[in-house]
Amino acid sequence: MIAALKTILGRAVSEITGQQSPDIAIQSPPSGFGDFSTPIAFGLAKQLRQNPSKIAERLAAAIDDPLIKTADTEGGFVNIRVSDRELETWLDRQFLSKELTTFESKNQIVQVEFVSANPTGPLHIGHARGAVVGDSLAKILSKFGYSVKKEYYLNNRGRQMRLLGESVRAVMDGKAIPDDGYKGSYISDVADKIDRTDTTEQISAKASDIILEGIKEDLAEFSITMDNFFSERELIDNGNISKLFDFLQQKELIYEEGGAIWFKSSMFGDDKDRVLKKSNGDLTYFASDIYYHYNKFIIRKFDKVIDVWGADHHGYVGRMKAACRAIGIAPERLSVVLVQIVNLLREGEPFSMSTRSGQFVTLKELIDEVNPDAARFLFLTRKVTSHLDFDVEIAKKQVSENPVFYVQYAYARTRSIFKKALEQKVKYNNKTPLLAGDIGKLERALMIELACYKDAIAKSALQLDPFYLSSYLLDIAKLFHQFYHEVRILGGEKNMISSRLRLCDIASYIIADGLKTLGISHPERM
Repeated sequence: MIAALKTILGRAVSEITGQQSPDIAIQSPPSGFGDFSTPIAFGLAKQLRQNPSKIAERLAAAIDDPLIKTADTEGGFVNIRVSDRELETWLDRQFLSKELTTFESKNQIVQVEFVSANPTGPLHIGHARGAVVGDSLAKILSKFGYSVKKEYYLNNRGRQMRLLGESVRAVMDGKAIPDDGYKGSYISDVADKIDRTDTTEQISAKASDIILEGIKEDLAEFSITMDNFFSERELIDNGNISKLFDFLQQKELIYEEGGAIWFKSSMFGDDKDRVLKKSNGDLTYFASDIYYHYNKFIIRKFDKVIDVWGADHHGYVGRMKAACRAIGIAPERLSVVLVQIVNLLREGEPFSMSTRSGQFVTLKELIDEVNPDAARFLFLTRKVTSHLDFDVEIAKKQVSENPVFYVQYAYARTRSIFKKALEQKVKYNNKTPLLAGDIGKLERALMIELACYKDAIAKSALQLDPFYLSSYLLDIAKLFHQFYHEVRILGGEKNMISSRLRLCDIASYIIADGLKTLGISHPERM
């Protein structure tokens, strides 16, 4: 619906400016000021050298489309009220043709890389939010029309793997784990599964494989699967990274100093040059990451790449974009989503669920206490750029304060209505017009919101944040619960029963599709 309104407003802007319109912001106005509002007149004021209020009046006069019943102005804003009949026709057509939940193919392959935690220990609560954001975002982008590949990058070589092997070896030999080694009961569990005659290097490889299997199991419990696990060890050990160094050498983008090889990243916006190979011959993480992205764009030819990282990697974004420019990749083809931290609460107070695994709460511990659906949805209730307070007690309760319950219960209510209709032998025709009788205020508000489902998907896809879809579903649930409580659906006016059932049908369809797109179930009964 919002996309359709932007097209209509775009024509009006072009009429008064003679130019193609910029992206037009559409928002919800205060109560009593219409269905939608746009502040576009303020953006045009400098160009047209006119007062925004005057421009808004010209825009309102230029709007000519049957979808819009009225276009009024107030303080420079253009406030729009949609025609009831056109709203019904639009929603009917979109619903019956399934256009309400489908997008055209973008004919592009997008890779979403997320989690990518070192295989040196179990996933913890900090990884959980990034895992849910990455998986939900991948589903949203797929719905939006992209072909999406989900990938986990395994940092399974270098110092951290050596420390893992030494930590497991120490436990096997009954010795103290090195101060900078890995601690926690999981190390003992891993040690029990490895042959004592193995070398430390073999122990390291086997330990990481065992831990990775646990990671896969934990992700599966969270309804997350990957299309690919990409090994840094294989990436480097096959020797192909020499191609990258040859490429950078030919372009005169690396140099040697102090026995190390440096990348001229400062030429591409980074604050200083970066080491790719240390004087002892070891590759830096940055070298591996450049080659990894070289592999993504040049070898595997992804059209777009989205990396989901923790917010503590903020300083790494510019460096990675500089590297992309250096290897001939337009920086805008790489997007980095920085996910803020999670504060774990119990009834509003910070707490630690367990100290069993060292100084972190594992994802498995969280899932053992909290339903995965509730956890997934709670992780998406704030923008990725905002810190998140995760209250375990709220997530466990089947109350309206639990956001996933609130949305799932709205869907369950739609299904219970149809069950009652069947028991009462009420006939329902899914082609019954929504306006078969007099439309009420609550029906109309619900219709307007239902018509904006694709806009919520599009905003989440374009902003790379599932929050906009989860927020939309909460709004739909709120409107439907109000409608359910205040409107007699089966026992009301006979001429309205079928059209109200139709509205329940569309709401049911969209809530289920939205939850599925976020990777969350939609139970028929609760």
